[in-house]
Amino acid sequence: VVKLIGEDQANLMNDPVYRELDGIYLRDCKIAKSISNYATVNARSDLAKSVKLFEYVIRTIRYSQDHMGWIPHAPEQRVDVPLTLYDLCLLGFGTTQDRAWLFSALLRQIGLDSVLIFPESGNQAQGFGGHMLMGVIIGQQVYLFDLHDGVPIPGPAGVAETPDKPSVAILEEVTAHPELFRQLDP
Repeated sequence: VVKLIGEDQANLMNDPVYRELDGIYLRDCKIAKSISNYATVNARSDLAKSVKLFEYVIRTIRYSQDHMGWIPHAPEQRVDVPLTLYDLCLLGFGTTQDRAWLFSALLRQIGLDSVLIFPESGNQAQGFGGHMLMGVIIGQQVYLFDLHDGVPIPGPAGVAETPDKPSVAILEEVTAHPELFRQLDP
């Protein structure tokens, strides 16, 4: 810790006002900052950076329906407890919610906000599929990513795609044209 924050800061953290969870939070922020710097090194636009971070999360966190939650004093009991970002990165697998948490933390490090979107299950016939989506807010637009299936929701066909402007659907487009989800059908 001293190498990361310096001796004065480390001494300050030994003050009883700080808890172990404060240290965990700082560690997770440092990890997220390092990952976001690494993953977005060649991206210039906010959208391109978002796509790079999304690809990093999908590539490094294998999807699992649940994770091995456990209670330290009773390891034989399984509970659904959230993992820290450190745990997610160390284990390399997690639920859709775990992926969302990591993606959101990485986006926060580059100054972008995100929202979780839960399409109504009644819209399945229109193509929403009932997945939890992550929306990345850039300017006045909300760009959509599917953390379960591991793909950005593709924008309208025929839209020119460049390295700085990947084709990712925005919430407004998908609301007006739910058939955009059909592009993901096999």
